[in-house]
Amino acid sequence: MNNLKKTFLVTAIFALLFAAKQAQAIFILEKSVKNNIIRTGQINLTLSPEEGWLSTENLLPGQSISNNFSLNNTGSAPLTATISAKKSAGYTNLFSALIISIKHNEQLLYEGPASELQQAELVTNALESGQSQQFSISALLPIDATSTLDNTYTNLTFVIETKQAG
Repeated sequence: MNNLKKTFLVTAIFALLFAAKQAQAIFILEKSVKNNIIRTGQINLTLSPEEGWLSTENLLPGQSISNNFSLNNTGSAPLTATISAKKSAGYTNLFSALIISIKHNEQLLYEGPASELQQAELVTNALESGQSQQFSISALLPIDATSTLDNTYTNLTFVIETKQAG
């Protein structure tokens, strides 16, 4: 077989293979799934009362003040919560001396110096949307408070942090 015949035969084979490839049938089916709406939940809460949980004049060694507060989940997602205290004004020595106690249904959640109240757990199990929990909070000036605390003050800010549960 000469070169011309070989070239013609190879070209013919490639042409047949190309034509066969083009003649293949490919079936495609497409379906649509509509109305896929995704919404996110919302973390929100209200506190009652909103301010002045622990306010007094002339607190003496051995005395304490207390109040109740509630945390209400007004969002759409379950949440957990922590509480911290910070000194926003006043004397550090009084802030460090005050003993803060926080209870939920008589269960002690935190007891210790105000200066060490950092992200103590208030709500550990999920607080569902529309639910609320009641707490009691107190501040004690220890009986052994020294005269360095005489005529001082501290302005406490309690910070409640929440996050989505689960």
